[in-house]
Amino acid sequence: YSDGSYHPDDALTRAQFCKLAILTEGHGDQAKGSAYRTRFSDVPGGGWAAPYINLACEEGLVAGYGDGRFGPDHTLTREQLAAMLYRYAQYKGYDVSGRANLSGYIDAGEIGSYARPAMAWAVSSGLIHGLADARFAPRGAVTRAEAAVILMRFCESAADWK
Repeated sequence: YSDGSYHPDDALTRAQFCKLAILTEGHGDQAKGSAYRTRFSDVPGGGWAAPYINLACEEGLVAGYGDGRFGPDHTLTREQLAAMLYRYAQYKGYDVSGRANLSGYIDAGEIGSYARPAMAWAVSSGLIHGLADARFAPRGAVTRAEAAVILMRFCESAADWK
C-alpha cells in the first residue's frame, strides 16, 4: 500500500493482480501509454488501474465479465487467479498441458467452465492446493499472502515448463 504496509490478510482485487502481472512482466512504461483509454465501462480512464487492466487485457491475460465490465475492485477468486496465471503461462509459451483430476474436491462442480482447464493445470503444477476439508473453494477470495505464495511457486516452476 502507499503507506508501505502490506496487509497480507487483505483480499487481493482483480485490479491489483493486473498491476502485479504487468509490472512483473516489465511493461510498466507500455502500461502508462494506455492510461487514458478504457475498454471496460467500470474502469475509468486516467484511474490508477486503467493502464494495467487495459494492457493485461490487450495481452490476453485477463478478460472482463462479458457484459462490458471488468470488476476492478472485486475480490480476486481462486478460479480467476488460476485462469489468469494459465493465460499468462500460455502467453509466455510455457507448457500448460498438465491436468489434475479435480473430482476429489467436494466442490469441484462449482468451478466455472472457463476456469476448469486452468484449475486442473494449476493443481497439477503445484501452484494451488485444495483446502484441508477436501474443498477447493473456487470462488473463494485470494488474500495478498496467498497470492504471494502462489506467484512464488509460479516463478520457481516456470523454468521447468519450457
